[in-house]
Amino acid sequence: MSKDESSSDGERELLVSYESSVKIEEVDGKRVARFIVPAGMRGHTFSVELSDSSSAEVPIGPFRLEYALASEFAIYEDKLPLNSFEAGYSHFILPPKLAGATMKLSYTDTKTPDIIREARMTFDVSGGFLQRLVVETDETDLSTAVRNVGQIVADLLDALSLARRVPISIHHIDVAAPGHKFHRRYITLPYGQHTLDRGRFNGGPELPSAPSWSDSLISRGCELE
Repeated sequence: MSKDESSSDGERELLVSYESSVKIEEVDGKRVARFIVPAGMRGHTFSVELSDSSSAEVPIGPFRLEYALASEFAIYEDKLPLNSFEAGYSHFILPPKLAGATMKLSYTDTKTPDIIREARMTFDVSGGFLQRLVVETDETDLSTAVRNVGQIVADLLDALSLARRVPISIHHIDVAAPGHKFHRRYITLPYGQHTLDRGRFNGGPELPSAPSWSDSLISRGCELE
């Protein structure tokens, strides 16, 4: 585990660095990595190097980016697909003709607005459910590929979510370079459990103010009996 890739200006910069031992276990025939996530790192997005140690150097593109989809509302589904959520999950169902289609993407970078760049998007579907958006780009620089393709994918998912009123998010991003033994995963580290004590509830007056449902209601704090 190496870098926090989140940044307000889109230029991926190093915010936090952390190293820890990883315990590998086998669950249902699959290898699972377990490690402790410090509280300060939870909720941040990091890049995890999954490449072989002998091929850890980032190659020059082209790159293949797979966006594994997710939805926290999957717990309310009556019937869930048999595959694991790591493979990707969404509430969208694609008909066979659309599932096998290829979408051509054209865009320009603000640094070189006169150059039109192209990429290709396909859909990873299982049992009719859309699991992943797969984008192949000829970008030679990895950070540029992640930034530009990521913006296109985010805009597309926002449009689909708003049009169909269905929640959708990205579970993780797998990046590979065809012809190279390179595999990097961008993933947001999960939150853990926290214990609440009386002090957390009795600190009402110290809580930040927020818009009230009623203009006549003024919070004066709270205290456990």
